[in-house]
Amino acid sequence: MSGILFILLALPIWLIPLRVASRYGMIKWFSPLHLLAFYAFMGTFLKSIGMLILPGEAFMYRFIYSDSSLYLGYIYTLGFTVCICLGYVLAIRERAPQDGPSLARLSMARIGRPKLLLLLGGLAALVTVSTLVTGRFEDPSEATLSLDTLHTMNQTKIQRIEGVEGYGASNAAIKVFGKLAWVALAVFFALLFIRQRKTYLYGFVIIAAIVLISTLVKGKRLELLSIAMCLTSIYFILGGRIRWKFVLYGLCGAGAILAIFALLTVLRSTKGDLSEAAFDPMVMVGQILLSTYFFDFGMSAIIIDRFDTDLILRGQSYVNWIIGFVPRDIWPDKPAISLGPFVKQEVLGMAGTIGGINPTGPGEAFLNFGWGGIFVGLGLGIIFRRFEAFFLSGKGLLKRYGLVIYPVIGMPFITGCLQSTFGGVVVSTLTVLVLSMGVLHLTKRRSSPRSLRSSPHAKYLSPTA
Repeated sequence: MSGILFILLALPIWLIPLRVASRYGMIKWFSPLHLLAFYAFMGTFLKSIGMLILPGEAFMYRFIYSDSSLYLGYIYTLGFTVCICLGYVLAIRERAPQDGPSLARLSMARIGRPKLLLLLGGLAALVTVSTLVTGRFEDPSEATLSLDTLHTMNQTKIQRIEGVEGYGASNAAIKVFGKLAWVALAVFFALLFIRQRKTYLYGFVIIAAIVLISTLVKGKRLELLSIAMCLTSIYFILGGRIRWKFVLYGLCGAGAILAIFALLTVLRSTKGDLSEAAFDPMVMVGQILLSTYFFDFGMSAIIIDRFDTDLILRGQSYVNWIIGFVPRDIWPDKPAISLGPFVKQEVLGMAGTIGGINPTGPGEAFLNFGWGGIFVGLGLGIIFRRFEAFFLSGKGLLKRYGLVIYPVIGMPFITGCLQSTFGGVVVSTLTVLVLSMGVLHLTKRRSSPRSLRSSPHAKYLSPTA
């Protein structure tokens, strides 16, 4: 009976933002509240179903003392979600431009040197991959593009997470630099959609392969979902519609993502020789239903149950991003920006261990303000809407490269705020934003093309606009 009640409690957590997004979102299916609805569906609704099918197996059952904390976790997460929606609505100043697709298409006319962008993106990915390989192999010359190499990379990643060795050597700056390849990917996909030329098809295939290899080497399975969401959102911003061809490509893409996700899961779960690897569907299902991924209500329940309010942070984690720009090479003893280690050691009582567990957006708010953390959702909702409007308004699309910046940087920022630590997300977002805008400015045309100068939308490029 409690399992059914959990599912019913989970329903409004994703249905409310979905309803608000359908009315006020500035982009189909990928506005901030659409993303909230999706991650709440995965992290609350589907996990509630998983708890019904596999009772007692969910992550939170390992740490919760009182079953009532589960109900409190649902209530707190729902309140946080409603506040995000309320803040989002309160921050509305403008609606999506009626001619948004035309503005997005015109913005690509400002890109004058796509080949240079392809080169820079490819080099950024190459530097990222080579740095990670060098850091995880005693002899980097042993690394080849093979399953054995991917297996080694994934196993050393797990060792770092579990605290065997190397915690703190995250190469965060290098990984951020690698985001330039995503910028190139987004630009070539948009140019291919608009102009339908073989040159852009070849460029897109090349950069897509580079990005995919980089993702495999990093072992970041959920990055596959982020790539798919990035490209799909660009398709809708450009005015794409749901037709049979879109559905066909979507099914093929989903199949490929699931296959690669399964491969990386097998590589992670195989501790010994790769020849002993075996695919266990339950391991893959558990990574989704029984983990702390997405907008997970379980972490809120755990924190409500276990957190000692004498340790309350009083907003500290929301200002820690200020010190995040100082490299650890300059400040070796720099405090961790992520709350993961704090949650693992202080909240869950796993003292002496290395590594961390993300508190999620609602959980972080509770660690800072207790039940008052619900109202942090108001602030996040306002930030989400203003960020969306800044890049998807008429001026944002045409002058600020919103077609590229929102999918590549804005959506990961929103995702990070929902399931990670705010400070770390702000540091990476601002860094990538500066790099991306710099590269796009470097590759833009020196003068606006005639099609743009003669367009009625040219007013958005005015310095006073």
